[in-house]
Amino acid sequence: MKWEWTIGRIGETQIRLHVSLLLLLLYIVWQVGLKSLSDLFWSLALVIGVFVSVALHEIGHTLAARLFGAEVTSITLWMMGGIALMKNTPNKPWQNLIIALCGPLVNLFLALGFGLNILRGGLYVQQLDFWLTKDSWYYQLQFFLNGLTIANLSLFLFNLIPVFPLDGGRVAQNILHMVFGEQRSNKILFWISLPLAMLLLIIAIWSRDWLFGLVSLMLILGSSTLNISLRRWGNLGLTYLFNRGAYYQLRGDYDRAIQYYTYLLQKKPNIANLYLARGLLYLYLEDLQSSRADLERALQLDADNPMCWLIRGELYEISEEYDRALDYYERAIRLKPEWGLPYADRAGIHRRHGNLQQAMSDLNKAIELAPDFAVLYLLRAMLKFELGNREEAHVDEDRALQLSQDIITFPEIFLRNFVGQLDWALSYYARLSEKMPSSSLPYQGRADVLRINKQYELAIADYTKAIELSPTSPLSFLGRGLAHQALGQLEQALADFKAAYQLATQSHLQRRLTDLIQIMENQKSQSLLEGGNTLT
Repeated sequence: MKWEWTIGRIGETQIRLHVSLLLLLLYIVWQVGLKSLSDLFWSLALVIGVFVSVALHEIGHTLAARLFGAEVTSITLWMMGGIALMKNTPNKPWQNLIIALCGPLVNLFLALGFGLNILRGGLYVQQLDFWLTKDSWYYQLQFFLNGLTIANLSLFLFNLIPVFPLDGGRVAQNILHMVFGEQRSNKILFWISLPLAMLLLIIAIWSRDWLFGLVSLMLILGSSTLNISLRRWGNLGLTYLFNRGAYYQLRGDYDRAIQYYTYLLQKKPNIANLYLARGLLYLYLEDLQSSRADLERALQLDADNPMCWLIRGELYEISEEYDRALDYYERAIRLKPEWGLPYADRAGIHRRHGNLQQAMSDLNKAIELAPDFAVLYLLRAMLKFELGNREEAHVDEDRALQLSQDIITFPEIFLRNFVGQLDWALSYYARLSEKMPSSSLPYQGRADVLRINKQYELAIADYTKAIELSPTSPLSFLGRGLAHQALGQLEQALADFKAAYQLATQSHLQRRLTDLIQIMENQKSQSLLEGGNTLT
């Protein structure tokens, strides 16, 4: 089923109608009834007029964004108002402040225009209840204009409430950014925005306005995104409701996610995205053969799926078939040129080949297309550090951390990106340790990078510090055990693997640790046997 329809465009910006608008129109018809066709006509006309005003509000944002070089790909009108989807945003807070203000200002000008027209007509409205209309067409027209005046004035005032993500919230965010800096601005705004959103919900419940209550709930959810922890839990909750496999993946329970997608594939064996999702999970588990099989099947079912080409290219890159990987990344770009991730992966190939400026160009493009994807800023920070631009690298690191705290430790498969990047990693994690002195994550993250770069003694020291700060983390014990194993310290490795197994809750991690413990015990037995033979 198609949920949106494109009804026009302004330049490169599409104007779309969402199916939920039909539900609103049906609701209006049900409320008004068919007692009077005239009432129904003017009621629907007012609703349409309000949404035209909303569209003009979003167009105000769009034109202001273009003034500063930002691109708005679409404006979607739905039952709760309008959404402008921006491909990129300006870097300067005063520019974003002007963009945020231009939408409400459009509604203010419209309210003034309609209001002046009513005054010029000489109508003094005694009864503001639109639904109690008179027989006069002129009288009804004036009430229609009066309704649009009130609606636009309400849109102006409501949107200036400093609640995120309303325009007023964005205005406050950018003012706070200019005064306190970007990272502190979100923390301050969170404690302004969330209480106000909750107050709006209380008002909605008290007035029994359920539509306003729904809007208030959405504002509470929007305000919670300013807090990284709440945003993570909110994402987990929504994912649990709508995509159970992705929920298990986010929780790191890869086996259960694979079981879920396998169950779905038994019911629907010709859905390419299910093979793609399962193949990605096999990749996280470093089961490259199973991942490759799922990706090939996905490509057979949907040869124009850019994600399939991207992940298949990553498998080639892991196998060090860089030319084939580059071909697959470029195919993904041709299929979906407005998608940022293929540019980031192509940048990795260019960096491996020594084409650092080309890599930087691709990473800049990736961030332009996906400005809220934290790991892209981290990859660009590594490259800037390599090029000697350390201050700019720190700016990108801070931006990445603002977007997500899931960029401190990484899955084993991702650590290959840090091979040869030890100087950057030491700088990055040293800054993290200063910002998060009581957290184990910076020490665990640095230890992983040290281990992948074969600095095992230093890695063991950092893993030990991480364990002191968080003694229930199985990954720190696992990492330290792997470092001991690489140094041939079998007793210490075996002890760490056993400790990690006792703490592990995910089945894939327990399975890996079982294999490692068996290997260590076999090696220990072999060493004892060889020692006995030597004595004999």
